[in-house]
Amino acid sequence: MVIEDFQKVYELATSYIGNGRYFVFAVASLLFLFVTSKKSRPRIIYPILVILVVIGTPWLYHYVFNRDAYWRTFWMFPGSILIALFCVRLIQLCGNVPERVGMTVVLLLLLLFVGTNIYSAERTRPNGTKESILTKATNPEKVSKGAKQVADLLLTLEDNPKVVSRMKYIYELRQYSSKIELYYGRDIEGFIIPVTDKKGWRAQIRKQIESSSPNYNRIMRMSDDAGYNFVITSSTYRVDEEILDRYGYREIAILDDSAVYYKENPEGSTGEALG
Repeated sequence: MVIEDFQKVYELATSYIGNGRYFVFAVASLLFLFVTSKKSRPRIIYPILVILVVIGTPWLYHYVFNRDAYWRTFWMFPGSILIALFCVRLIQLCGNVPERVGMTVVLLLLLLFVGTNIYSAERTRPNGTKESILTKATNPEKVSKGAKQVADLLLTLEDNPKVVSRMKYIYELRQYSSKIELYYGRDIEGFIIPVTDKKGWRAQIRKQIESSSPNYNRIMRMSDDAGYNFVITSSTYRVDEEILDRYGYREIAILDDSAVYYKENPEGSTGEALG
């Protein structure tokens, strides 16, 4: 288990670091400060080393940190501060004003070309494939085009659509409109409905709907029992017409590689489904 946790820590660290150039710059700055300033060691160097040890410890990753948000612990490494201190220290070592101006220009150019445009930058996933770190938003709600299309469809049919959705839209639908009620997910203040019971119906639906062989009979029954009038699944795994007829849902659209199913008046109204 420790080896697996250490491997995961390494994968997440490399994913966070990206191309690694700023990280290398920050580490070089750390070494420079360690060598040139004894006063900085107890104030800056040693605390940073302790932080690196803490966030990189597999045991803490497994038992202490929230593993879903573990990558955020790397924010504790003050790379930008180290680089800034290094640059200021290097400029201070220059003997006169022209040298300081020249050094400032050199460092600014170095920082400019070491970095990468955030919209063209990529990171490596644990499986070796590449993915963009950020994409430019094309709408004021800052959601993907597909999520906007799906949300608009839901809101044209219901004022307050109750939605069982695949993970793909769990965050963006609520971000687009607070009128959309998800079976679990988050809004601006955090999770509106957390999946706390691993054996509860919400957890069962989440597991099934992301499966390559989903039990749609169970998904549709529980969604209907809980009063959810929309079910969004992958379009790769469509729901059989027989199951749709059994529970009164109908397929209304294929959008963004997703199939959207709708029932105007679901059976349930209390928000609780049978297990």
